[in-house]
Amino acid sequence: MAISDSADLMFASNYRDADGEAEGEGLFFIPNETVSETRMILSNNQLLPGTTSAIRSFGLSDLRSGGEYLVHGSAAPVEGGGPTDGSVLTYLLHGRVGETPRTLVADSSLGVSGALPGSVYMAPRMGEEKYGAIVQSPNEDTALWINDEMLLEAGLEQGGSLSPRGSQILSMFPPVFGPNGLVFVEVFTVDGAEILVYGGGKFSTILATGDNVGGKKVEMLVFGGVSHSVNAQGELVAVAEFDDGTSAVLLGMPL
Repeated sequence: MAISDSADLMFASNYRDADGEAEGEGLFFIPNETVSETRMILSNNQLLPGTTSAIRSFGLSDLRSGGEYLVHGSAAPVEGGGPTDGSVLTYLLHGRVGETPRTLVADSSLGVSGALPGSVYMAPRMGEEKYGAIVQSPNEDTALWINDEMLLEAGLEQGGSLSPRGSQILSMFPPVFGPNGLVFVEVFTVDGAEILVYGGGKFSTILATGDNVGGKKVEMLVFGGVSHSVNAQGELVAVAEFDDGTSAVLLGMPL
């Protein structure tokens, strides 16, 4: 389930018709907690916009006030031709309630034109004016995309962007949006983990494994598991484990 700042709700659920017969899975929208105005936005077996493939399931979504949303899930070609090894073909949609959504990312096997080829398995995220996702390309590299721009690329064997501290990035968590257009993301590198912030120009490291907090050395960081890890004042929360075996929830405050 996703909730906007104006208390709109979006969720995926199986549903039945008036006779109690199972219909499938749908993506539903409730404006301002007004249950009587609940409406279904999308349903499985509906055509994925811009393709000849059908939606099969819905994954995580994110919702902004005014009914703007992101949702990812799986789809399959209507007339077959999909993978035979059981792999899942994913998509990422961007839309507004009451309007036809646009397919931003889709597996190339879905036959989408005008969308970025790739897969989305992690939660898509929205900010006040931006949206972002971690996209896995057909060659299985992963990258951070904000709107239509790739900002960071990860590579397990070769390639991969360098973090602000000069370490090769191997993977990353989904982005978290803060105030004033700031984007936060945790990346995992050959040397550990770093929490980065991007303000439109370059990334800076906020905290990394090996740093000292309160006289203790950070050995592990977890940030970005939920979309509300940063508040309207730019304060962030992260979980840290230290070299003495203790752990803590850290509050980071901008200076």
